Amino acid sequence: MWKCNMHTMDWDRCAPLPRDRLHHTMVSVASEDTIYSLGGKTLQDTLSNAIIFYTVKDNVWTETSQLDTAVSGAAGVNLGGTIYLLGGEENDMDFFTKPSRLIQCLDTSTQKCQIKPYMLPFAGCMHAAVHMDVIFIVGEGDSLVCYHPLLESFTRLRFPEVWSCIPSLWKVASCNGCIYVFRDKCKKGDANTLKFNPATSVVSVIRGIKILLTNWQFVLA
Repeated sequence: MWKCNMHTMDWDRCAPLPRDRLHHTMVSVASEDTIYSLGGKTLQDTLSNAIIFYTVKDNVWTETSQLDTAVSGAAGVNLGGTIYLLGGEENDMDFFTKPSRLIQCLDTSTQKCQIKPYMLPFAGCMHAAVHMDVIFIVGEGDSLVCYHPLLESFTRLRFPEVWSCIPSLWKVASCNGCIYVFRDKCKKGDANTLKFNPATSVVSVIRGIKILLTNWQFVLA
């Protein structure tokens, strides 16, 4: 692992993970000065339920409790000291893998993990970002799902029609009070970034036209 000093743009090597991992999920918990590695695959291509955290000031990795279900390639976010691990792939009954709809939660104060009794509206690889007390999730398709953990509810926002013509894996990020959605694949000339401001309910296509949120369709997932 490497870290970059954003003031000097210098790179320094950090302590390596104590276990080899592929497709594991990395989540930072700034309030605890830690970075978590959750799940993933071993070099033997088996799914892992390991949870390991890195203490920045000490440059040390520590193994802690385990996930209830081993997953790989899941989306992960930190919301108020709880890490939400969403989707990915898990083992099926025949020890092959299948797309997962699980929501696993790790309380970083107690280091205890639990699975939510309900599932995500879609399965598989996805990306997530946090804005205030809502988790925004995107997968393959044409929608952005708002997950409210306190209300235990999902709301789906469909993308503008011009964006939904070609199924694609999306990525999402939260910055300065706005949600940015990126499409991995797009035609030449297509806008490739969608900006949603939850405070003003305005959606804009970067380098494109501005459209109101009323042009989006709300449906319960």
